[in-house]
Amino acid sequence: MDDPITPVELARELGHVEQRPGKMVRDFLRARYGDQHEHYSRWQLTPQQANEVRAHFRGMLTPSEVRDMLAIADVATVDELVEKLRDYLNAEGS
Repeated sequence: MDDPITPVELARELGHVEQRPGKMVRDFLRARYGDQHEHYSRWQLTPQQANEVRAHFRGMLTPSEVRDMLAIADVATVDELVEKLRDYLNAEGS
């Protein structure tokens, strides 16, 4: 049998670097399994649960990747990045 995995371990595997390690994973788990999990108890994920988390976050940018993109584009927010991309695409289409 596979050993259980914690949200922190899974977040590291997924490349999430957060101020509160594993928070994004725990938030997803609470939304998905909240009624099946005792409040304030430690999450020990089964392989099936871990795979559901992986599938949910697959293809999503990690917070550190978003910060890198914002820095490269020299903007402070995702909204500013979207605006900058729209401007670029509009200029290319003209």
